[in-house]
Amino acid sequence: MTASSRDTFFLVLRDEWVSFLSRSGFKGDGERFQRDIGDVIHAIALQKNKYGGSCCVNLGVHLYFLPLTAGGLPQVGVPVRAESCEFQWRLTPPGFTDYWWAYEQGATAHLPVSMLQEENLGPMERARHLARTYEMHAEPAFQRLSTVNQIADLIKLKDLSNEWRIVPQYAFTPGRAGLTMARIHQHLGNHELARRFAEVGLERVGKAKAVCAELEKFLEMQ
Repeated sequence: MTASSRDTFFLVLRDEWVSFLSRSGFKGDGERFQRDIGDVIHAIALQKNKYGGSCCVNLGVHLYFLPLTAGGLPQVGVPVRAESCEFQWRLTPPGFTDYWWAYEQGATAHLPVSMLQEENLGPMERARHLARTYEMHAEPAFQRLSTVNQIADLIKLKDLSNEWRIVPQYAFTPGRAGLTMARIHQHLGNHELARRFAEVGLERVGKAKAVCAELEKFLEMQ
């Protein structure tokens, strides 16, 4: 029996990409993976297109002492979804802001316009392209975010004065960034810096009522 394009794609991913993730310390079930390095969580989620025929890869970084975006603190032994991480982005080759790997014919109708002129590669080549893209771009990004101090250096106080998203890759607004960095620096014992992040975040929080309430609560406890 001849393997379908979908079967070929996921078999190659299992043999090449998932094997690389396992060697790199990730544990998972084939579609979701997690690696813990002390307080740091690295999370990966393979997301299938709801229309079928293609998939993307969501990436997340979180810390065990930070509340998840879905609520509650992470628990050791309980998988963390990439979509619930405080820092999250999508795997793409250079030059793209979104990317879906097609493994079935006809899937191009659901892909970003910028991908429609790409060479029509087969499912095996697509899977290997996904694996190479992860190894060349995502794994180095994870390695640069492997300690609490590295993550604490991502955003500076002066960055909160920028308009809209201050770290576009992670889709932060200034208010949310102020709250996140305040919590991180509080954990590190940088109490004065934590307070300043919360104060500036509160100044820039806008209409985000939930974030505003958390920032006010944080400052009341200082």
